[in-house]
Amino acid sequence: MAKQFEFQWQIPVPEYLQNGATFDRWDEESGTLEPKCLVKVDENGFFIYWKSEGRKTCIAGRTSSEISQVNDIRLGLAPKINDPKTYAEIEVKGNGSLEWRTVTICSGLDLVNITYTPLIAADVDTSRCNVKQTIEIKCHGKQTIEIKCHGKQTIEIKCHGKQTIEIKCHGKQTIEINCHGKQTIEIKCHGKQTIEIKCNGKQTIEINCHGKQTIEIKCHGKQTIEINCNGKQTIEIKCHGKQTIEIKWSWQQTIEIRCHGKQTIEINCHYKQTIEIKCHGKQTIEIKCTDTLAIENLCNDTNY
Repeated sequence: MAKQFEFQWQIPVPEYLQNGATFDRWDEESGTLEPKCLVKVDENGFFIYWKSEGRKTCIAGRTSSEISQVNDIRLGLAPKINDPKTYAEIEVKGNGSLEWRTVTICSGLDLVNITYTPLIAADVDTSRCNVKQTIEIKCHGKQTIEIKCHGKQTIEIKCHGKQTIEIKCHGKQTIEINCHGKQTIEIKCHGKQTIEIKCNGKQTIEINCHGKQTIEIKCHGKQTIEINCNGKQTIEIKCHGKQTIEIKWSWQQTIEIRCHGKQTIEINCHYKQTIEIKCHGKQTIEIKCTDTLAIENLCNDTNY
């Protein structure tokens, strides 16, 4: 009997980073020092943030709130302090040179518009420990799935095993992906890091995997489901096995699903109301689209 697969989505965050360490933060724009900031990483490894006495909690990089947007974490780069007197006052506050006590967080949405956040530790050991462990979280994050909430919606990913992932925003939209078995589902978009599922309107999208063969996609509402990948014509869905499914649109009437195995599935849309999926085997799947554009896709016991 095969061992049940457990989806390990959570990045292990060391307790040291969760408890936090005290740094002095230098603001290059205002030329001021914010002393005694408690810098922490959340338990999921999503955010790095700090808080000082009498001030609200801030997110690293201001516009960059995620560790996935941190481009680099540098050690040995002194903060840009133009006043020699201020530089000397800050340097004598700790043990060791100011350069090696400074941890600089470089963050931004691209490599051009970068925000630098210098954090000055009391000693060199504190700065080195934070840099090493934070870089490990950042590198680990590139191998995991990044889920983003666009607008007021709720995204839930439930695995009927030992783990449940819930990311909640406030709103009327819900996306649920449920796996009722031993297999996982992989959806790959343009890059290797980000999956975006956009739901336009007040609707619910459910993707349920019941066992090894059934995929159920239901759209409850008057709107259609749009999933855009590499351009306007191709969607690739890759499974953990040897097969790859490609869905291609041509002239808005014909959809072809090609499986890189022994089977080929073609979907033809006749008068925009009925879609038939014919498998070059023993089974036929029918998808019917009502006048209100609600789509119900039931693929029961289909080998793909």
